[in-house]
Amino acid sequence: MHLNLLFSHLIIGHLLVSIFVTWTKCKQCRLLADRELNTATLESSLT
Repeated sequence: MHLNLLFSHLIIGHLLVSIFVTWTKCKQCRLLADRELNTATLESSLT
């Protein structure tokens, strides 16, 4: 019983960590995409 509980806690913890890592990566990707988009719009407005 105790081992099962520990196992489920480990799984939940692992899931939370992976979700957090994926979220931070997505956030970085979004920031990069926004920067690229901004530079593209600046270039198009200049020309």
